[in-house]
Amino acid sequence: HVESGNFEIIIGASSRDLRLFADVEVVSTTDITTTDIAIEQMSLYYKPKKDWIPTKAAFELLYGRTITTTPVAKKGGYHMHSTMEELRNSFLGNQFYRILISMAEKMIKDVEAPQMGMIRKGVSEMPLRNLKMNSNGKMTQTTVEGLLLLLNGKLIKGIKKMWSK
Repeated sequence: HVESGNFEIIIGASSRDLRLFADVEVVSTTDITTTDIAIEQMSLYYKPKKDWIPTKAAFELLYGRTITTTPVAKKGGYHMHSTMEELRNSFLGNQFYRILISMAEKMIKDVEAPQMGMIRKGVSEMPLRNLKMNSNGKMTQTTVEGLLLLLNGKLIKGIKKMWSK
C-alpha cells in the first residue's frame, strides 16, 4: 500500500543525468494511519538531508517489521552460499580471495580504477557456489565441494573430494 500524497517522480540515465520530472497525486484505497510519533521519527525519510544514512531502527519503523541479519560465516561454518568476502575470515580463504582478485586484474588489464573497484566488489560478493559457473569449466562441482571442505578445516576430506571424479 502507498499512503496518499503528492510525489515527485524523477527519471534519468543516472543520478547525475536527470531527464524527466513529474508530480503525481496518489489517493490510497487503503487508509494508512501514521502516528505523530512515527512521522517525527521518520521525518528524514520525508525530507532527507544531504549525506543522510538511515539507521536500522528508522528503517524498521518505515518497513513495519524487524529486520533480521544472517551472521557472517566463519571457518567451520562456511557453506555454498558464503561469499568470497566471508571466506577471508580464514587464512586459506583469504589466500583464495587474493588469487581470484589477481586473476580478475590480469584478465582485465585495460580497466580504469572505478571499474576495477566494481570488479573487486563483484568478486567479494560472489558466493562460493558461483565458482563453477564463472571458471569457464576449470572448476567442477566436485572441486568446489572439495574446496569448501578445505576452507572448513577438513583437509583430508577436502583433498580426497578434489581428486575424486
